[in-house]
Amino acid sequence: MAMNIFFTALEKFATNTAFYNLSIGNIILILLGFALIYVSVFKEYAPFILLPFAIGLIVGNIPLMHGLNIRIDEDGSMFNLLFKGTSSGFFSSLIFLGIGTIVDFAIIISNPKLILISIATQLAIFIGIIAALTFGFKLNEASSIGIIAVVDTPLVVFLSSKISPEMLMPLGFFSLIFIAMLPAIQGTIAKTMVNEKERIIKMKPARAVSKKEKVILILAVLLISSFIAPASILFLGMMMLGNIIRESIIIKNVSDSIRTSILDIVLVFFGFTIGLSAEAHYIFKTTCLIIFFISLIAFILGSIAGVFIVKLMNKFLDEENKINPLIGIAGASASFESSKIAQKIGKEYEQSNHLKVHAMGANLAAIICSALIAGILLSIMA
Repeated sequence: MAMNIFFTALEKFATNTAFYNLSIGNIILILLGFALIYVSVFKEYAPFILLPFAIGLIVGNIPLMHGLNIRIDEDGSMFNLLFKGTSSGFFSSLIFLGIGTIVDFAIIISNPKLILISIATQLAIFIGIIAALTFGFKLNEASSIGIIAVVDTPLVVFLSSKISPEMLMPLGFFSLIFIAMLPAIQGTIAKTMVNEKERIIKMKPARAVSKKEKVILILAVLLISSFIAPASILFLGMMMLGNIIRESIIIKNVSDSIRTSILDIVLVFFGFTIGLSAEAHYIFKTTCLIIFFISLIAFILGSIAGVFIVKLMNKFLDEENKINPLIGIAGASASFESSKIAQKIGKEYEQSNHLKVHAMGANLAAIICSALIAGILLSIMA
């Protein structure tokens, strides 16, 4: 009897180990997590978001038995509670608040042409939507897929949580994977499309912009976007709140706290829970692979369009006001990592060239444009 009890307990223990329940898909995603840790820690690329995402990806693909109140799909577990911050859009809202304390509208005010780049490249969103509809996705699902084209993960997660919650997990996963792929994709596009003469174009420094001009623009963006697409206030409202706090000397300490404490902590939880939710049985489906390729093609086309539109604009600009086409890749992406890529490539050919500030202006324009489109889509789906 004692031996039977022992062997029964041993069998139960063995069948409940992660080794017993491990699948090939789990192994692939765990290895991907290791690769992302290497990129974020040793290459120092996007560590604030990719490192927690990588750890979450590893933890999420260690098969856990039900009943331990640990799994992300078990109500009341710690992982489940953390994920609710992501799935409800709470973390996304705080990230937009934090972004507001980082960005500076001065570059857009001094060089409004940067907005035209982002407006043109937003076509990638609609390319993604049309492609998704062609493959049989519903309009709400296609809308969530299309937003991935601008690589704005908080926006992707927020929109999908409201109009297609069942797609939140794969869409959040693919959006962060695209951030990891930015150097390879956008770096290749930039080096292929921009010749050596264009890469060394120096853009003149931004003119001095008064605080009054910035506040007026902040309020204008808030009011115009809210009246055009009231739902956009959910993210642009938070972003403008953060930015107007940034411009206020009186409460500058609040801006610093949001930027250095709240944003960093929220990014850790946000990235970790997206990785945690990306279990192999969700990701390795035919539907998810279709989503990946649709959004990838849309993103590539958007980046190509960004470079192309700058080259086209330069034909009508005098030498003093020409825009470095490398900025185009930043105009096609809401990720600030695109700015660093443009800066790095530019410096390879001209050490004194400082493109990052201008590229971040294009990034900022992309964030505003994509958030406005997301607000319109959310209003349509409501």
